[in-house]
This record gives sequence, structure tokens and C-alpha cells, in this order.
Amino acid sequence: GLRLLAVGLAGLLLVLTIRTSFTLTYINYDMATEFLVYAHAGPDVKRALAEIDTISERTVGDRNIQVAYDNETSWPLSWYMIDYPNSRYYGDAPGADIMTSPVIIVGSENYDKVHPYVTRDYVKRTYRLIWWPDQGYFNRTWQDVWNALRDPQQRENIWQIVFYRRYVDVESPSGYRDLTQWPTRDNFEMWVRRDIAEDIWDLGVAPVAGGSMSQAAVLRESEIDLPAAAVYDNLYAGLALNHPRGVAVDEQGLRYIADTLNHRIVVVDAAGNEVRTFGSFCDIAQGEAGGCIDPDGSGPLQLGDGQFNEPWSVGVSRDGSAIFVADTWNHRIQVFDGQGQFLRKWGRFDGVAEVPGDPNALYGPRGLAVDLDGNLLVADTGNKRIIRYTPEGQGLEQAGGGGVIPGAFNEPTGVGVDPRNGDVFVADNWNRRIQKFTSALLIVEEWPVPSWETQQRDDKPSIAVDLDGRVYVTDPTMYRVIVYSPAGEIVSSFGTYGTAANQLTFPNGIVIDWQTNQALVADADSGRVLAYPVLP
Repeated sequence: GLRLLAVGLAGLLLVLTIRTSFTLTYINYDMATEFLVYAHAGPDVKRALAEIDTISERTVGDRNIQVAYDNETSWPLSWYMIDYPNSRYYGDAPGADIMTSPVIIVGSENYDKVHPYVTRDYVKRTYRLIWWPDQGYFNRTWQDVWNALRDPQQRENIWQIVFYRRYVDVESPSGYRDLTQWPTRDNFEMWVRRDIAEDIWDLGVAPVAGGSMSQAAVLRESEIDLPAAAVYDNLYAGLALNHPRGVAVDEQGLRYIADTLNHRIVVVDAAGNEVRTFGSFCDIAQGEAGGCIDPDGSGPLQLGDGQFNEPWSVGVSRDGSAIFVADTWNHRIQVFDGQGQFLRKWGRFDGVAEVPGDPNALYGPRGLAVDLDGNLLVADTGNKRIIRYTPEGQGLEQAGGGGVIPGAFNEPTGVGVDPRNGDVFVADNWNRRIQKFTSALLIVEEWPVPSWETQQRDDKPSIAVDLDGRVYVTDPTMYRVIVYSPAGEIVSSFGTYGTAANQLTFPNGIVIDWQTNQALVADADSGRVLAYPVLP
């Protein structure tokens, strides 16, 4: 009897061994549900390679396509890339030359380094690179084991894992863990150049219905290589520009730069020579503890006058006699004379308003523009409105309020004036559009800007208009300037990621020098202001 029992038990174990071995070898061989292998490549690696093969066969034939990959994905890709003679390894240092490859593969540690090069002209898929078996057994004690064996539900969970390799997850619709959300994994991204992806329907990037070109396609067709005629990146009063986000110009050609994170205004001539600087840090809500000082002691000026908390924009009267500064996080406008001496201020923080109300209650004002009558237009970003003031700070009229209908705003960040007729253009950022108003702030039309798609804190575009009525807008996360015709059609764009004279890293502010026909762009992340010739 015992011999028969032993033979039966051995036979059962043999069947279980054959079942387990077959499942491990032929079914779950690259699944993290198996415990035999600790860390191994996921099945997505071969799926990505199959897509690369498809792209290569349909474009250059065989496996001759250029694939760029980094140090994070070199295991296991270095083995597979032997079959791709034109593959290129860039380690952890992507460069402009290699980032033009049709296919770019990047591991999670290098996402931030690669994204600036690819977000505009590539499409992405995310895959699992390496994954590990469930590590829920880490740090368990014998008491934990005993408690699990005594609990019927935990015994059932253990049975599902041991016999079926299924992990209970009460939040999953199936009742079991979704392998696409496996907790112990490391992902990678595969970026495919958009023009290739749009031609290969298997990649899921459909062409525009009716054969018309998407705005992304129009931008690619209209892109030009435009070097800056001048670059302002010197030391000013001993400091380099620190994330400049606004720029203005007067009739004498002086450039006024909102040196945002240095909390000051820098004035230079057209050649880049320093004329003057003024301002320092003050968080007015914190008073003296926030760095604020009384500039004249017992005189008429008040604590914090002439100081800033991240000035995002600057405007100037034509003759340069009045300099207007959007003191963004002190929620006010400050006015200075042509020598940088404080004259007056207005504005205060008074909560958030969805409907235009008190013109002195500002929330994070950003874009500024002086209209043809010398009045000041302010993009009161947080309160979703445009306000027109006299140079003395008297509120004249408002437009906007929160919403998506024409004339309403969601995060208006820039304002510009048409020099021909005084029409007003607004960068309505989170509604992803430009809105055109008459000089009396009556809505005329809107133009879409689909690439204004993020809501990052610093992704705030600006807008300006040249002498021919063309509208220039910055596109910060796409590292470019887009130019529209007076009718709202895209006519050109310029800028790619980098720090050369024809490149941008994060352009925020823009203004047109109507005297010299130059577009001045404040490129925040590179600490530069660049002067580009306007389009002929």
C-alpha cells in the first residue's frame, strides 16, 4: 500500500513538474509571473522590434533603418541591434545629430534629456523593458506565513499564484492583476518620426480625413532655418540672465528684458551693451521677511516699491519715458520712468474671479502691451481677462472671463497689438487658441494652436504683431515661433531645440521692433534674448 501511495505521489509530482516546466518554457517564458528568472526582458521588447522591422521594410528595406538607443536600453537591445547595421548608441548624452534618427529608443532615466528633441516631430509608444517577479514575499516572517496559511482567502490567493500564476487584485475588473500595470517593471519609450508614422497605418497614426493637412503637417512644411541677427546673453551688472520671460523695445531701439528669476529689469541697446538694470527680490506678502525694503525710509515710497517677485513681462511707451512691469507673483503692475526710477503701482491679490470685476484685483498678471493710444493692456492670467489701463493705472475696459466660447479665456498669457489698426491679439493658452479683438476689445475670430497642449507652470506663450499684420506666437515646449498670416493661416515657423543662434530652448516672451523689423524672443531656459529678422 505504501509503495503504491509513493508511486502515485511521484506520478502526481511528475505531472505537476511537466506542467510547470512546459508552462515556464513555452507559455510564460518572458512573463514576470514566473519566479525562475529574477529580472528579464518583457515581451514588449520583441513587439517593439517587430514594429521597427515593419518600419524599416516599408521605408529603406530589410533592417537598414537607423535606430538610436541609450545606455538604459542597451541591455538587452545591444544584442538585437547587431542585426541593424545602422543602429547608433548615444549612451546618456543625446545630441542634435543623433536625435534626427527615424526611430529613437530611450529608457526612463533619460526621458528628460531626450524629450526636448522629439516631442514636436515624433510620436511615442511606451513599452515594458525589464520586469521582476512579484516581491511581496520580501521581509516576511514565519508568523506572516502561518497567518497566511490560516486565512482561507490568503490560501486561495497562494493557490492562484502557485498553480495558475494569477495574482488577485480586487480593483481590477477581471479580479486579477493587469500585466500592463505590473508594479515591478522598468519602461522604455520608442519614438518614431511623425512623417513616417503617418504613412504606416499599423502604428495607429491616422492621416487627416479628406486628405487635408493637419496643422502639424503644415508646420513641418513651413519650417525655416532662421538664424538670429543678434543674441543678448552677456553678464549684466555682473549677472547672467536667469530665465528671462519678457521683452519690450522703444523707438530708440533700447531693449527691456524681464530677467525673471533675477527679479529685475535689464535694459540694453541694440548692440547688447548694458544701459541700466533695476529691481531686486521682494515677496510683498512676507514683508521684510520676504526681502522687501523701504526704498526711501521715511519718504513717500512704501515697502517693496521697485522690487519684484518674478517679473514675467515688460512694456514700454514709445518714447521710453514709462516702463511698465508685470510683477507677477506680487500680483501688481509697477511703473518706472526711463531711468528706472519708481513712479507708481497698482494691483493686489484678491482671490480668483471667473467674471471680470475690480480692475485692481489681479492674479498673476503676465503679458503686457502698449496700445496705439499709449494705454496699457494687461493679460490678467489667473482671472482670465484682458484689462486696459491708462498709463496712470485707471481701468478703462475689460474683456474675457472664464470659458471656452469666443471672447472668453482660460489662462490668457500674452497680448499683442496690430500696429496698422490697433486690433488686439491674445494668447488664450489653455483654450489652445489665438483670439483676435478689435481695438475696442470686441471679439472678431479665433485661430487654433493645437501644440499649446500642456498646463505646465512655465509653459506660457506670448504674442506679437509685425508691420504687415502677421502674428508671431511662441510655442515654448516645441522650442519655436509660429507665424500666422493676417487671415489666421500658418505661413512659417522657426526654431528647433538647442542653444545655437537658430535654436531655442523654451521661448516665452516675444515683441516686434517696428523700427528695425526684428522679432525679439526671450528664450528662458538658455538665458538669452534673440533678435530675428521678421519675414520678408
